[in-house]
Order: sequence, then structure tokens, then C-alpha cells
Amino acid sequence: MKYSNFDEEIIIKKILSSLKIEKGVCVDIGAGGGVASSNTYALFKEGWSGLAIERVNWLFKDIAIAYEDLPHVTLCRQMVTPDNIAKILNAFCDGIDFLSLDLGGYDYFILEGILKGNIRPKLVCIEVNQNIPPPIKFSVKYSPEYVWDRGGFFGHSISMLGDLCQKYSYSIVGLEYNNAFLMPAEICPVRAMSAEEAWYTGFYDRPDVAQKIKSFTGIKPFIDMLKTLPDQKKIDSINDRFKKYEGKYILSI
Repeated sequence: MKYSNFDEEIIIKKILSSLKIEKGVCVDIGAGGGVASSNTYALFKEGWSGLAIERVNWLFKDIAIAYEDLPHVTLCRQMVTPDNIAKILNAFCDGIDFLSLDLGGYDYFILEGILKGNIRPKLVCIEVNQNIPPPIKFSVKYSPEYVWDRGGFFGHSISMLGDLCQKYSYSIVGLEYNNAFLMPAEICPVRAMSAEEAWYTGFYDRPDVAQKIKSFTGIKPFIDMLKTLPDQKKIDSINDRFKKYEGKYILSI
């Protein structure tokens, strides 16, 4: 049985196998209900130890029930911030083999807080806002009041993620529609991908993207328009699209 949205589980196991990691420690930040759309549940069922963090009360109740028979998984109901995340992780373990990060918002700043804290997971799976093409650098700002409204205003672009990877010596090794895979450059066994290459091969040029990402058909004209515009027009168009979120994001080329 598959639990992840797409083929993330297959990719995760393939990469872990290349590192000769059969069982280790994984952390799930934004674990949701813990089962559906989970990138860690399959590992937990196989005996991996780990930490699942979820701040939403009703989702935490679901995960507490679903994980009753998984005593090797620690559950944490807490809001993570760029300032507290390294302390939380360091208190839990000495090292992370696999990190899944999906908050639907300011994920970029949480990952930055982790890497800034000298924590280097061997494999990271992090959601990106696939609708914002390279070379646009976009991210929702960190705010304790942020709640995803189920629309297109969420996360960060893959080019923004690419800059963070360069800063902390991580490699982009793949994109599965809207989930990017990262590895520390010093242990990465495959060629690193540019943000642009990952976006095209892992999302935009996939023949089944409209089936996998239901909103793709509706957003494609906007993506195609952005790709053809001069840089300043790209910025202007996104500012216009997100005008009700003024001041709540960062944007550049």
C-alpha cells in the first residue's frame, strides 16, 4: 500500500538504499494525520524511529490514534518556528537520516533554521510551490499567524530553494511534481540538478502532470505567461496575483 501523494516513497527508498541506510531516524514536520499523503509512515511501519510534529489539534488527534502501535515514534504537538526548530531537533536526536517538511507555508524559513543550526539530514523531502517557475525567487514570509487558505499562496519556489541549497552545500537531486529532494553535497552519490532542470523534468514537462496536479490546467496559462515576460514584468505579474497578501512574501529574480 502506498501512503505518499505520488511516487515519493519509491524515490525515498531508492535514495536511502544508495546510501546503504536500511533503518534509521526520520523526522516529519507538518505530519498531518500521519497516514494519508505521508512520506514517513511507510518507514515508521518498517521500524524506523522518529519524530512526527503537527500543531493542528484535530490532526494531532488523528496521528495519535494512527500511531498507537508505533511506540518508536515520538509525537509532538507544537508550532515550529525558524528560531525553535533546531533546538527541538537537537533535543530529540543526534542526527537525521530522512526529513520530510510540509507546512504549506513558510517551509523555506524552517529549513533554513535547521541548516543554520548545523543539522544536516542525509535526505530531505520538502514541498515547493511548483506554480512559480525559475528563475523567480519567491517565499511566504514566516508569521505565527499564517494559515494556508487552500489557494496558490503558499511555500516557496524551487529557485528560492536552489539558493538555500547553494548556501548550505546541499544538492537538488529530484522533483516529484511538488516535492523536492535534497542531499548534502558531501555525500550525494548523483549529479546535482539546477532548479530549472528539476522544475522542467520533475513537474512542468511530465506528460501526466495535469492528472497528478488537478490545478495544473487552470494555472498553466499563468505559468506560461510568466515564462515569456521580462524579469520586471514577472515580478509585477506575481505582485498583482498576490496583491491581497502584500507584505507577506518575498520576491525577486
